Amino acid sequence: MMARCEANTKAGKQCKNNVKNGKMCHVHIQRDKRGSVYIMSNPSFDYVKIGRTSKDVRARAQELFTTGVPSMFVVEYSRFTVDAALAEARVFVALSGNRVSTKREFFNVSVSGAMDAVDKELSVLERGLSQMTVGPCRGIPSTEI
Repeated sequence: MMARCEANTKAGKQCKNNVKNGKMCHVHIQRDKRGSVYIMSNPSFDYVKIGRTSKDVRARAQELFTTGVPSMFVVEYSRFTVDAALAEARVFVALSGNRVSTKREFFNVSVSGAMDAVDKELSVLERGLSQMTVGPCRGIPSTEI
Protein backbone atom coordinates (compact mmCIF):
# COMPACT_ATOMS: atom_id res chain seq x y z
CA MET A 1 0.00 0.00 0.00
CA MET A 2 1.34 3.41 -0.98
CA ALA A 3 1.29 6.34 1.39
CA ARG A 4 2.15 10.02 0.99
CA CYS A 5 5.42 11.49 2.20
CA GLU A 6 4.89 13.14 5.60
CA ALA A 7 7.33 15.98 4.91
CA ASN A 8 6.47 19.45 3.69
CA THR A 9 7.84 21.13 0.59
CA LYS A 10 9.92 24.31 0.77
CA ALA A 11 6.68 26.18 0.07
CA GLY A 12 5.17 24.67 3.23
CA LYS A 13 2.74 22.34 1.46
CA GLN A 14 2.50 18.60 1.97
CA CYS A 15 4.80 16.64 -0.33
CA LYS A 16 2.89 14.71 -3.00
CA ASN A 17 5.48 11.94 -3.44
CA ASN A 18 4.44 8.39 -2.62
CA VAL A 19 6.43 6.21 -0.22
CA LYS A 20 6.38 2.43 0.02
CA ASN A 21 8.20 2.03 3.32
CA GLY A 22 8.90 4.72 5.86
CA LYS A 23 7.55 8.20 6.33
CA MET A 24 9.58 10.35 3.91
CA CYS A 25 10.32 10.15 0.20
CA HIS A 26 13.86 9.94 -1.16
CA VAL A 27 13.98 13.71 -1.79
CA HIS A 28 13.18 14.58 1.82
CA ILE A 29 15.38 11.86 3.30
CA GLN A 30 18.34 13.35 1.43
CA ARG A 31 17.35 16.91 2.39
CA ASP A 32 17.06 15.78 6.02
CA LYS A 33 20.77 14.83 6.02
CA ARG A 34 21.95 18.33 5.10
CA GLY A 35 23.38 20.56 7.77
CA SER A 36 26.50 22.10 9.21
CA VAL A 37 29.36 20.66 11.18
CA TYR A 38 30.43 23.28 13.70
CA ILE A 39 33.26 24.04 16.09
CA MET A 40 32.48 26.03 19.21
CA SER A 41 34.56 27.21 22.09
CA ASN A 42 33.53 28.40 25.51
CA PRO A 43 35.61 30.68 27.75
CA SER A 44 34.63 28.47 30.70
CA PHE A 45 36.16 25.30 29.18
CA ASP A 46 39.57 24.27 27.87
CA TYR A 47 37.96 22.12 25.18
CA VAL A 48 36.24 22.69 21.85
CA LYS A 49 32.80 21.34 21.05
CA ILE A 50 32.33 19.77 17.65
CA GLY A 51 28.85 18.86 16.50
CA ARG A 52 26.26 19.12 13.75
CA THR A 53 22.97 20.87 13.25
CA SER A 54 20.39 21.32 10.54
CA LYS A 55 19.51 24.71 12.03
CA ASP A 56 21.40 27.97 12.06
CA VAL A 57 24.67 27.42 13.96
CA ARG A 58 24.17 30.56 16.05
CA ALA A 59 20.77 29.26 17.13
CA ARG A 60 22.47 26.01 18.18
CA ALA A 61 24.98 27.97 20.26
CA GLN A 62 22.09 29.74 21.98
CA GLU A 63 20.39 26.38 22.70
CA LEU A 64 23.56 25.17 24.45
CA PHE A 65 23.58 28.16 26.81
CA THR A 66 21.67 26.52 29.65
CA THR A 67 21.76 26.80 33.43
CA GLY A 68 24.60 24.24 33.55
CA VAL A 69 26.87 26.34 31.32
CA PRO A 70 28.37 29.48 32.87
CA SER A 71 29.04 31.35 29.62
CA MET A 72 27.86 31.47 26.01
CA PHE A 73 29.44 29.23 23.36
CA VAL A 74 31.33 31.03 20.60
CA VAL A 75 30.92 29.72 17.05
CA GLU A 76 34.48 29.44 15.79
CA TYR A 77 33.79 27.69 12.49
CA SER A 78 31.06 25.91 10.58
CA ARG A 79 30.83 24.19 7.24
CA PHE A 80 27.71 23.12 5.38
CA THR A 81 27.55 19.59 3.98
CA VAL A 82 25.00 17.35 2.30
CA ASP A 83 25.42 14.64 4.97
CA ALA A 84 26.12 16.25 8.33
CA ALA A 85 25.75 13.04 10.35
CA LEU A 86 28.34 11.20 8.28
CA ALA A 87 30.66 14.20 8.26
CA GLU A 88 30.42 14.55 12.04
CA ALA A 89 31.12 10.83 12.50
CA ARG A 90 34.21 11.05 10.28
CA VAL A 91 35.55 14.01 12.28
CA PHE A 92 34.89 12.20 15.57
CA VAL A 93 36.88 9.18 14.35
CA ALA A 94 39.72 11.41 13.14
CA LEU A 95 39.90 13.15 16.53
CA SER A 96 39.06 10.10 18.69
CA GLY A 97 42.40 10.31 20.51
CA ASN A 98 41.51 13.84 21.64
CA ARG A 99 37.93 13.15 22.70
CA VAL A 100 37.26 13.98 26.35
CA SER A 101 34.46 11.39 26.69
CA THR A 102 32.77 9.05 24.23
CA LYS A 103 29.45 10.32 25.58
CA ARG A 104 30.24 14.00 24.89
CA GLU A 105 31.18 16.10 21.86
CA PHE A 106 34.15 17.82 23.52
CA PHE A 107 37.72 17.51 22.28
CA ASN A 108 41.09 18.49 23.73
CA VAL A 109 42.31 20.11 20.54
CA SER A 110 42.94 23.67 19.39
CA VAL A 111 40.38 25.47 17.27
CA SER A 112 42.80 25.42 14.32
CA GLY A 113 43.42 21.67 14.82
CA ALA A 114 39.68 21.04 14.87
CA MET A 115 39.23 23.18 11.74
CA ASP A 116 41.91 21.18 9.95
CA ALA A 117 40.17 17.91 10.86
CA VAL A 118 36.75 19.18 9.74
CA ASP A 119 38.12 20.51 6.45
CA LYS A 120 40.06 17.32 5.73
CA GLU A 121 37.18 14.94 6.49
CA LEU A 122 34.57 17.00 4.64
CA SER A 123 36.84 17.32 1.62
CA VAL A 124 37.27 13.53 1.51
CA LEU A 125 33.51 13.03 1.96
CA GLU A 126 32.56 15.58 -0.69
CA ARG A 127 35.13 14.20 -3.15
CA GLY A 128 33.61 10.75 -2.69
CA LEU A 129 30.07 12.03 -3.15
CA SER A 130 30.98 13.91 -6.33
CA GLN A 131 32.39 10.73 -7.87
CA MET A 132 29.13 8.82 -7.44
CA THR A 133 26.90 8.36 -10.45
CA VAL A 134 23.61 10.20 -10.67
CA GLY A 135 20.42 8.18 -10.57
CA PRO A 136 18.80 5.44 -8.53
CA CYS A 137 22.00 3.38 -8.36
CA ARG A 138 24.33 6.03 -6.97
CA GLY A 139 27.62 4.70 -5.70
CA ILE A 140 27.17 1.20 -7.14
CA PRO A 141 29.81 0.32 -9.73
CA SER A 142 28.19 -0.19 -13.15
CA THR A 143 29.46 -3.79 -13.16
CA GLU A 144 27.15 -4.55 -10.22
CA ILE A 145 23.97 -3.09 -11.79
